[in-house]
Amino acid sequence: MNIPEISVIMPVYNAESYLKESIQSILNQTYTNFELIICDDGSTDRSLEIIQAFRDERIRVIRNEQNLGIPLTLNRLIEACLGKYIARQDSDDISLPKRLEKQARFLEKNPQVGLCGTNFITFGHKNIRRLMPQKDEEIRAFLLINNPICQPTIMVRKTCLTKPYDQAYDLSEDYAHGYELSKITKLANLPDVLLKYRWHGTNISLTKEQIMIENANQIRANIFRETLGYDITEQETRLLRLATDSNLTDLNQLVLLEKFLKNIQLKNKISVYYNEQALNNLSFHFWASACMKFKGIGQAKKIRLMMKSELFSGSSLLHDLSFRHLRTVFLNLMQKSNTKTEVLT
Repeated sequence: MNIPEISVIMPVYNAESYLKESIQSILNQTYTNFELIICDDGSTDRSLEIIQAFRDERIRVIRNEQNLGIPLTLNRLIEACLGKYIARQDSDDISLPKRLEKQARFLEKNPQVGLCGTNFITFGHKNIRRLMPQKDEEIRAFLLINNPICQPTIMVRKTCLTKPYDQAYDLSEDYAHGYELSKITKLANLPDVLLKYRWHGTNISLTKEQIMIENANQIRANIFRETLGYDITEQETRLLRLATDSNLTDLNQLVLLEKFLKNIQLKNKISVYYNEQALNNLSFHFWASACMKFKGIGQAKKIRLMMKSELFSGSSLLHDLSFRHLRTVFLNLMQKSNTKTEVLT
């Protein structure tokens, strides 16, 4: 029996509208030594029929008799994997042809890295090119604010999957999983756009948004407590949410955000958990994004606010410019385009 190098896992629930195209995007990969394991999570539409219509020996199908949800379905899929590497594919997304090839090559060349994600582009209701932090120290720092790994883009070493997805964090299980992996291995995101993420208005994260937010807040609070010895307050959590969603409208909120970000830097000087430059870059990146997206004031004042802060430094500015943050923000503010470019905030 030929043991595949890569196991691609796909959880499916009532995905008949997009499933065929998603499966085909994996079968069309330039890298061919893989198995595609699909778990139908108790679908009530034509999903199972569509899956079974494919005649490709690389496809294996399992089925949940009832709907178990994403975390339990992912755990069942992982248990069935034979490959050295496990890649995630969602049932409504499209992997570009060289995705598996590029991720496998990267992991082969970088044995210290256990998980590799990629940049991606959304399509459908929203057309956005998303740029993710690439280096391990940057990703670790970003976990304090948000999930810096797009779960449908990941490829991970099977040996690193020592803990299952946690059902308690349903809809934010990927955030918790990424943090757990960061404790035992290095993480990376490739700079290439290798996945098209379908935005169709019925994504789980939109229909159950409040549950996702509450679970993400619990995970974030745990990360702050474990890495910095910092008990993040409800006000600070709300402030982060407003800044992330570009909903800061009060200058006092900007003042509080600046104080909070400086507090994080001070806490890290004690815990020494995060790379200091990476954390400083994150603080400035988040601060610059909040200033540039602040509503109700002109561009010149936004720039002055950004640059007069103690969070501002020449090295962090250069890092952000190299990360194309300020440039993309300016471009998106100054011109209309069908596809925006966004850096994760």
